[in-house]
Amino acid sequence: MKRLFIVFAFLLATVVNAQFMVNPFETAAADSFFNHPEPGNLHGLGTGQGYVILSDTNDAHQGQKSLKVMWHCNTTESWGGFNQLMYLIPITEHRYLDFSMADHLSIWYKTIRPSTAPGFVHMRFKLHEAGGGADYWNSQNDHEDWYFETAVPYDDSTGQWQELIIPLKTINGFDGAPPTDEGFSLPGWSGARNNGELDLDKIVGYSIEVTAPQVGGDQWAYGTTLWDDLRLMGSKYEPIATFDNVAADPNYFTFDKMEWANANAALDLTDVTTDVFQGASSLQIHYKVNANQDWGGYVNMTHKFDTPRNLASNTALYCAIKNLVPNNLPTRLQCRFILFDGSGNGEESWFQLLNFNIDSTYNEWTTVKIPLEYISDQTWDLQKGVFINPPGQGNDDGKMDLTTITGFKIEFSVNGSDKGSVGADVISEGTMMIDFIIPAGYQETDKTPPDAPQGVTAIAGNYSNLIIWNDVPGESQEKYNVYFSTQPITDVNAPGVNAVKVKIPEGVSQVEHLLRSPVRDTTLTYYYAVTCTDKAGNVSVVSENSSATNTAKGVPVISLNPPANFNPDGDLSEWSGIQPIEIAISKGTGFPAPNTFVTDDADCSAKAYLAIDNQYLYVAFDVDDDIVNPSSQAASYLNDSPDLFIGLYNMSGVPHSAYQRGKQPDYHIRFNIGAVRSEGGADIDTVMKPGPNYFWGEKFPSGYTVEAKISLDDLMNKRNSPDARKDTIYVKKGFRVPIDFSINDNDTGDRDGILCYSPYNQDQSWADASRWLWTWIGDAMEPVTSVKNESVPVQYSLEQNYPNPFNPTTQIKYSIARPGLVTLRVYDILGRLVKELVNQNQEAGQYTINFNASGLASGIYLYKLESGSFTSVKKLMLIK
Repeated sequence: MKRLFIVFAFLLATVVNAQFMVNPFETAAADSFFNHPEPGNLHGLGTGQGYVILSDTNDAHQGQKSLKVMWHCNTTESWGGFNQLMYLIPITEHRYLDFSMADHLSIWYKTIRPSTAPGFVHMRFKLHEAGGGADYWNSQNDHEDWYFETAVPYDDSTGQWQELIIPLKTINGFDGAPPTDEGFSLPGWSGARNNGELDLDKIVGYSIEVTAPQVGGDQWAYGTTLWDDLRLMGSKYEPIATFDNVAADPNYFTFDKMEWANANAALDLTDVTTDVFQGASSLQIHYKVNANQDWGGYVNMTHKFDTPRNLASNTALYCAIKNLVPNNLPTRLQCRFILFDGSGNGEESWFQLLNFNIDSTYNEWTTVKIPLEYISDQTWDLQKGVFINPPGQGNDDGKMDLTTITGFKIEFSVNGSDKGSVGADVISEGTMMIDFIIPAGYQETDKTPPDAPQGVTAIAGNYSNLIIWNDVPGESQEKYNVYFSTQPITDVNAPGVNAVKVKIPEGVSQVEHLLRSPVRDTTLTYYYAVTCTDKAGNVSVVSENSSATNTAKGVPVISLNPPANFNPDGDLSEWSGIQPIEIAISKGTGFPAPNTFVTDDADCSAKAYLAIDNQYLYVAFDVDDDIVNPSSQAASYLNDSPDLFIGLYNMSGVPHSAYQRGKQPDYHIRFNIGAVRSEGGADIDTVMKPGPNYFWGEKFPSGYTVEAKISLDDLMNKRNSPDARKDTIYVKKGFRVPIDFSINDNDTGDRDGILCYSPYNQDQSWADASRWLWTWIGDAMEPVTSVKNESVPVQYSLEQNYPNPFNPTTQIKYSIARPGLVTLRVYDILGRLVKELVNQNQEAGQYTINFNASGLASGIYLYKLESGSFTSVKKLMLIK
């Protein structure tokens, strides 16, 4: 097995594409590299009062120091407890770590104080990845958490350094599977799903966990472990160059130094065995370039493969570089990397700059990324970070064919600026080292869509339709999406087409569509269609439709008429005009979560009342609970408390899986005795405490009631960090909104029951919004557009005009959350008023204004919206 040593990317700030990562743990504590729970921090990356203490110690496996972790695990939860050291790439850096070229991770540990609860405490290594179109750069919570687990490190009593191997692969049946030491899985409780695939080239961080089930006694476990030398190991792909002993091989490279400059240009190659990135030796290159032409000069060396290489399934190359002696003509020398494409009638040369600073010294090996991307740009402008095919370099079809790469070239080229007279020697020279060029990343080369599924049939049942189909022959590991609409389906992205369920695995071939309607039973006809997505991600055309006419069950809705005299006192009489949503086993609307116990309605059941206006979400619960235990546990979800899951937007298309922000926000609201909390993913925020808008209290003879009037402004803003995308709530009568409930039941001092509203919840709705059911705003099944005051805009906003730039007309859209005076004015760049577009009282709502600037000169203008205390200013540009 080849040993691949990768230098820590964040130590090499000057090399922006140094994506390989190894953690030498030299200054991890001093640099506060990991986020972790500290003593006294009850809301860190852990549970209960557990914590860790980090320090840099001189006892090292490699280098000078290692990371010493004194861990204290407090198993306060029903499942136990954990602590976590987490590293996430800062969102502002917009980069990934790439582990895709390696076979496994290696990390060294030394246990100097074994666990006080031997056999119970395990080490988990988590990869956080944001592949599959995830919105990581807008919300740092938008990533998948992949788990590896082993029981070995914390119990080790040898007192010696030991190596832990972590395979960079998924285990069989990884989706929903518990963690093992055979690879990575996505446990059911791991959180958000994006594409459900381990994208090793989109790693955004990693974590080391201490995790344990209940350990008894005082519920504490202790230990001390040293961590060191985290590396990517092994080669998943065959290198295109190892540079082992190539200087001694006269046939490995051919050279081009320009015949008119041979006396003063040179490439001197040396095999170095004492300083190696990988393998037997590295290659030292001393270059001399004579820029004695008006355009400059170059030297290069070319290697041709014995047989062409197919790199079409890769996304990048990586190579290792040291720059020992910087170029003596700063800013004038380019180090170019060229790939030869031999697929057509003539060989094409595709150029890219090696992305390192050849004018600076690098005494450590630096990994450089070479993206396998190209543009058809027939220029010599290489400042693009991708391959181009410049003029005169062979141009068969102008398309880079990665299936037939015949070799590569390394070239040093100096421009001719400030060189003096033509023919005069202007020498650029320096010394660098290069080693180990390896493919990385993965992309599918199969571009052929599968056939459409056949045998699609809809069968009417009791308030539901069963949709069945035949798996597509000749495919394996494919997945199926099932869609429904009131009209025949030819385009699954068309308005009115929604998903019953997506990513249904091969071999299931059926799905149930629950039929619901607002308030009362309704006879509905739905059309159904199925698409197939193959393993490579290609999507079939839409299948033939099947339809079924059946009765949809009338369900309670969110009222647009809140209680007239809302008073949070536990007396729910003011809610008498609003139909409650019942969560009860006896009604067929209550489902105990797996591994929890609710025996009957007296043990745990609830009625939930919901209403909304343009400022508040009104919520009440009437909970029957034979034993009320609201505050015995530090973790909020382990106490008696209802959870509301709700999306405040019109639900259409494919249901959300991960919680979303912006114009389609999903919320998880918990009602504890001491606070209303907004919890979504890793966000835990107090929305409000008991007081004029919140009540939580016991009732006679058993159970409790909850009443809350939640500010929608607070709901939108409380959970958002400064760099996260902000929410906008806009709901209207007839909007279909996702919804679910979990009633947490603590009877024994620990939560032993969870009663769910959705049969798909299974204690996973806190992480996966696609498991929720749905209801409506008001009693209409479609959005109402003609009735005033039945829309609920709850966010002041001013949008960017469109188009922009414009000539001479553009549209400006804005939202008003409260009725009142609204002004919208346009100013020139000096602040002079040039046009008043709005100056009148307006109802709450969304508005669109057409602005005609035909009488104005070209230039930049400002438009300003004012209403109440809200003010917003944006720029627009008129170009005539």
